[in-house]
Amino acid sequence: MAEKLVSALEEAGYKVQRLRAGDPLPAAGIRLRGVFAEADDQNRVRRLLIGSDATAAKMLLYVGVNNLAQPEQPLYELANPPANESGHGPVITITPYAPAVRFAMNKSPMDEDFKKVTSQIVADLNGLLKANPLSIAR
Repeated sequence: MAEKLVSALEEAGYKVQRLRAGDPLPAAGIRLRGVFAEADDQNRVRRLLIGSDATAAKMLLYVGVNNLAQPEQPLYELANPPANESGHGPVITITPYAPAVRFAMNKSPMDEDFKKVTSQIVADLNGLLKANPLSIAR
């Protein structure tokens, strides 16, 4: 997903740098982050873990954007579920700090699914930046 999103952003004219865990953040620009999740039988959102027991037929992708010139805002936080349930990802809460969008996807997505989602992410980002001009390099 990350590789396809980087390609879609570059095709749209954005200067893109993919960061890995632990990489230092640039001083300026925007940061896109995402988390795959699924709803459980109690309608709680759980971070999707590879190899975990499925709780839903579809997975959810939450994508948020942050201005790197501002203090870091988390995309999600771990919730405090009433019991520790092994075999499932942790319950999370999407934070209200960063603009975020949600996509529902099949758990075995095809290239067409990725293309549709990445196109929508680029379109949403273009709309956000047009409505709220930020100083970013394109």
